[in-house]
Amino acid sequence: MTAERPGFGLAALKRLEFRTHLLVFAAVAGIGFFCNLAFGAGLPIFWPLAVWSVGLAVHFFVHSCRNVDEDWVDYKAEELRMRSYDFDHIRDIRARIDDEDPTVVHHAERGETEFNRANRKRDETET
Repeated sequence: MTAERPGFGLAALKRLEFRTHLLVFAAVAGIGFFCNLAFGAGLPIFWPLAVWSVGLAVHFFVHSCRNVDEDWVDYKAEELRMRSYDFDHIRDIRARIDDEDPTVVHHAERGETEFNRANRKRDETET
């Protein structure tokens, strides 16, 4: 019955397991840190936390790999397509610079240029 509702089921249980692991790690690390500060006992907390953090990282990567689904793949594919479009746009601007196109001006040189004056005249005549 719970598997039919969105947001519940095995995937939600796996997310909860990782979040619980992360929360317990943060709580133990915080308690150990404050005990060392408060009591100055020099508790050997560093190495157990270092080993545990490696285990937590492995848990994160396994958790991330198991949660790959079609929606995530579609999202990443679309993101990649948009990035490649951006590169094509940059190549187009570079080609226009090489062709000495007057519409491409470095931002530091964008003061009052012939192109800006022409656009301003056009805007004034349209209004």
